[in-house]
Amino acid sequence: MYALYVSLRVVGLGAGYALMESALEALRSLGFTPARLWALAGNERAVNFYRRQGWNLTGIQKIEKLPSGVELIELEMTRAL
Repeated sequence: MYALYVSLRVVGLGAGYALMESALEALRSLGFTPARLWALAGNERAVNFYRRQGWNLTGIQKIEKLPSGVELIELEMTRAL
């Protein structure tokens, strides 16, 4: 999965949680044990969502440069499956 975004109209209704659980189950079924994701720096709503789902910040950051030249700082998060 490259990105997970939920419309603000449905934030808090469980859609993001259901999507995340489905993705985690797919990873488990493929034999993965740890998982890793990248959250945009400054997106506290996303980071807090992931923390509630058991994800932890590792302190690792990366910069993704878009074709437009915009650079995005991303924070690594991991969790056991």
